Amino acid sequence: MKIYINGRFLSRKMMGINRFAYEMCKALQKEGVIFEILVSGDIQSCYETSSFKITTIRFLSSHLWEQITLPIYLSSKKDYILINFSGLGPIFNKRQIVTIHDLAFLENPKWYSKTYYLFYKTMTPILAKNAKKILTVSNFSKQEIIKKLKIEEDKIAVIYNAISEGLCSDSKIPSIDDEKFILSVASIDPRKNFTRLLNAYLSSDIKLPLYIIGSKNKVFGNCNILSKSIKNVIFLGYVTDSELKSYYAHAEIFLYPSLYEGFGIPPLEAISNNCPVIASDIPVFREIYKDCICYINPLSEKDIAEKINSLIYNENEKRRLREKGKSLLSIYSWEKSSKKVIETINVCIK
Repeated sequence: MKIYINGRFLSRKMMGINRFAYEMCKALQKEGVIFEILVSGDIQSCYETSSFKITTIRFLSSHLWEQITLPIYLSSKKDYILINFSGLGPIFNKRQIVTIHDLAFLENPKWYSKTYYLFYKTMTPILAKNAKKILTVSNFSKQEIIKKLKIEEDKIAVIYNAISEGLCSDSKIPSIDDEKFILSVASIDPRKNFTRLLNAYLSSDIKLPLYIIGSKNKVFGNCNILSKSIKNVIFLGYVTDSELKSYYAHAEIFLYPSLYEGFGIPPLEAISNNCPVIASDIPVFREIYKDCICYINPLSEKDIAEKINSLIYNENEKRRLREKGKSLLSIYSWEKSSKKVIETINVCIK
């Protein structure tokens, strides 16, 4: 059976679900899986794709390419399966595996633009119903899909995220200024809870600057923190993996007060680089990070500020979190995740 992969992710920056899609392709290739990636046109330079078999279908783009061009191309094929790692796929195709990373748009529509919310609210249930199998990135997200989309449990496989090679602790750490700082990494959107984070930071009496890495996207709802000039808060925008690793490795602590996640990979990247983590006390983080991070109430600016104050200069606690984190890293790997994807593929082609 021929395996095709929806390569729309290759036209976008390597962040979040696009990174997941790219890493899964690399891991499947290492496992000896033969596949072909279908793309609509230009590929972002951040991806190394020379080892992949890629077919370009140049007609339409973005969602139109995915919902019209891709199914037309596949209509002439026989005995195939399409894998979508980065969100949607052609919604009426019944010979595909799809990935639903989370259902944040259903949890709180106000986190997103009205157009984005209505589009995904309409398309996702159809896609989930028609797909042969659904991949998701945590047991928390699996339960959300079962509850909110009314999908049977045995149709869903949990495939955890992992850390990209260039962000692992055993790769070379680029140099950075000697200044000590606190770090947060996330897209600039309401779900990431930056307003409370900034208010908590400003009330914490910590003199270290706060660096925020992440960029704004039009799909998100109103989050205007980038328009503010705040003392000791530095917005760095999008950075390369090399730069990102350097910030992780040199930060005093890492803050991640997100309100809702399907997995939440930045804390794992921070842990890999020996950076102690403060993150939200939400179910998915309890599942993924266990007792390896310091938990906060993401709705309480007071609690966020107190946890920053209690951890930032507590070397014993930071050392304890670093040691606990080492045991966590062996749980998540792209190799393990790719083997589960292969199991899912084999179920579909029987």
